[in-house]
Amino acid sequence: MNANVAILVSLAVSLLPSLAAQQPTWPLLIDSLPRLDTMRRVQLPSGRWLYRANLTLRFKESVSDSAKIGFFSRHGMTVVGVTRSGRFFVNIPDPGPTLDSLMGRLQGLRAEPEIRFVASLDFSPPEPVREPGPAAAPLVIDSLSRLLHEEN
Repeated sequence: MNANVAILVSLAVSLLPSLAAQQPTWPLLIDSLPRLDTMRRVQLPSGRWLYRANLTLRFKESVSDSAKIGFFSRHGMTVVGVTRSGRFFVNIPDPGPTLDSLMGRLQGLRAEPEIRFVASLDFSPPEPVREPGPAAAPLVIDSLSRLLHEEN
């Protein structure tokens, strides 16, 4: 019996570092903006600019933190901030210099079963928030500071 207990204790101790590694350490955005990559942008036909290496997303409510960690790892994403309501701001590997490459990345992420919402971020000066277009149209968040204010 003692041998079994020793094996279980040894197994539990060996799992502790991996369990600790699964605890999220995402920066909580309360009174600050996330640090975004201002060097990599892409221009819309309207003249507005989008961050091409940053996105915002929200997971479905049933997705665990460990599944979120796995999702970010699988997609090469780095979390630069999360609001209290669960909206994530992430760095993504550069999809390329064209609008089509960014939109392709968004479409691919929208097809992921864990994702409830994903959108590009507007680099332009704040504008009034407009209603999103049809469901198939890519969403753009107009004002980062307004978005964070509404989230918190």
